[in-house]
Amino acid sequence: MNFKTLFYFLFIFLQNISFVQAQPGIDSLLAALKNPKNDTSKINLLNELAQKYADKNSYDLSLQNANEALKLSKEINYKNGMATALKNCAIIYYYRGNYRAMKEYLMQALPIRKASGTKKQIAGVYSNIGVACWSMGDYVGAQQSYLEALKIAEELKDKDGIATIELNLGILSASREKYDEALTYYFRSLKTHEELGEKKAVANAYSNIANTYHSLNDLKNAYDYNMKALKMREEMGDSNELASSYTNIANVFSAMKEFKKADKYEQKALYIKRKLGDKNGEGLILLNIGEHLAETNRAPEAIAYIENSLALAKETNDLELVRNCYDGLYNAYFKTGKFEQALKNYREFVKAKDSLLNEKNVQKITEAQINYEFEKKQREEELVQKHKDELTQAEAKRQAAIRNFFIAGFALILAIALLIFRSYRQTRKAKSEIEFQKTIIEQKNKDITDSINYAQKIQDAFLPAKEIKYRLFPNAFVYFTPRDILSGDFYWFAEKKGVRFIAAVDCTGHGVPGALMSMIGNRLLNEIVLEKTIRKPSEILFHLHQGVRAALKQHEQQSESRDGMDIALLSFQGENVEFAGAMRPLYLVREAGILEEIKGNKFSIGGLMTQEEYEFTNHSFSAKQGDAFYIFSDGYADQLGGAKGKKLMTKNFKELLLANSNLTMPEQEKILHETFMKWKGNKEQIDDVLVIGVKI
Repeated sequence: MNFKTLFYFLFIFLQNISFVQAQPGIDSLLAALKNPKNDTSKINLLNELAQKYADKNSYDLSLQNANEALKLSKEINYKNGMATALKNCAIIYYYRGNYRAMKEYLMQALPIRKASGTKKQIAGVYSNIGVACWSMGDYVGAQQSYLEALKIAEELKDKDGIATIELNLGILSASREKYDEALTYYFRSLKTHEELGEKKAVANAYSNIANTYHSLNDLKNAYDYNMKALKMREEMGDSNELASSYTNIANVFSAMKEFKKADKYEQKALYIKRKLGDKNGEGLILLNIGEHLAETNRAPEAIAYIENSLALAKETNDLELVRNCYDGLYNAYFKTGKFEQALKNYREFVKAKDSLLNEKNVQKITEAQINYEFEKKQREEELVQKHKDELTQAEAKRQAAIRNFFIAGFALILAIALLIFRSYRQTRKAKSEIEFQKTIIEQKNKDITDSINYAQKIQDAFLPAKEIKYRLFPNAFVYFTPRDILSGDFYWFAEKKGVRFIAAVDCTGHGVPGALMSMIGNRLLNEIVLEKTIRKPSEILFHLHQGVRAALKQHEQQSESRDGMDIALLSFQGENVEFAGAMRPLYLVREAGILEEIKGNKFSIGGLMTQEEYEFTNHSFSAKQGDAFYIFSDGYADQLGGAKGKKLMTKNFKELLLANSNLTMPEQEKILHETFMKWKGNKEQIDDVLVIGVKI
């Protein structure tokens, strides 16, 4: 997901499982520590002090007491003291953002709790290991640990424990972008914790629900639930949790484009995180500030903030933060026109993303969930079986008869299988050569497909990110459906000195050849507009024509290259709109409900014709509120389908656009897709399809 709010989701460390209840105050504990009854009593007092100091965000004092308790526990081999001290150290490192150290301490505590602890204590350790794994981006480890804790909590019928683990499972689901599943977990957990009067858990549930709504772009609910969480945390006076609420509220204001309000809350959060020494939290806030600076066209400042965030993310081994830092750097460098740096960071982003959410991890998480459900059902069946009366003698005889029948049947099946196996061995030799050739062909096909898939990633890196589209053209859609894995069509957005550009380009061919042409076209458009600062669409097409001919050496007499591209290009500056096209038109729909076609020139970009033979025509318009502009390739209208297997035709395409031009742009895109798929039916797609709509 793109929203950084998810990184501020909060955790509960199963306090009712792993903490001592109704502890006395710090002053009472310090007084008792001056004259302890024995070493065991001293260790317990030190552990209670560590917990109390952690609750008050005094992490240095908390760690000092926990380490002293751990050292003394080892000297007298006091198992419970050791496990509690290890848990206290883990929690301190969690709040400081050192998740690797947190997990190491918990892994030391786990065998101690298994050997001498209660089931509640074992569940607490498993749940906390899940928190550590999630924080490091190890979703498989988090899933497995949470499910181990949930098994024990369900056995004990521990409502608070179950609700806490459900909260953490919701966080894991949200990390995998399964937001409906996450909300189900959160609301279930919220209901239970409200019934139990657990204020901190209720505030955490509110925060998680808010962040999930933010991910779904439901900003009203995101703001409302964040304010509920903030109010409760202010009452409790928990600095660390307050910082998270401030950050989440800042992100909501940023999404609303209210950047001054966002900055106010971010600075509050940053002050708290630095005061607490929470490097991970500081890194998250620095990333948010950097992204907000990039959105307000302050990309150089944004890069500095995000680089600092990346350094902290690497130091704390927060893989998910590393991934999002690379994403932020890619966007910031792209805004500055440093495309080589942008592509470098995009590749790092893809590598980091693949390491977090690859197919093997998803499969392991799913398998863990299935195993948990199976074991849960198995335990329920065992409980039912435990209370059944003993089988009667007649039932036992019947079962024996059935067993004997199956044994006899199995023997018969085995005999038949032996006969079949003999026949199979006789034919296998004849088929072996065919299978060998088939394997070679399949491997070659796999190698080719893998290469094309990797080429697609490279091509995707050159296409503008969705964030750029929504920033430059918030009321627009891009319907893009390649025929093959790679595409000869491509869309292009840019902004230079207050002028916004948008283009739909159809390169010669499709698949690999078309994709290579699209990369040449994309690079040339960026060079012409962003580096040479040429603004007039007709002049941009003229320079693009020259660039394509030079890149393909078409000016040489011996050249036989006829490759090129058709393009429709629009520029927007205030109310002024300009258009130029090469073999592609512009459709303009006014409020009156009339579709006007503005034709482009009847020659393509590139090819064997020289640039002196023609010039491109520039069209200018005065845009009005409600005007809709459509540019496209020829793939949509040329698609074969319908009852007679004919082309959809330009006439029907125009009527479709005009009939739905009063709808929102997302609704128009949906209708275009549904109509295209219905028309195509079970026929193959014959060309790449690209349709772009922009409404004023």
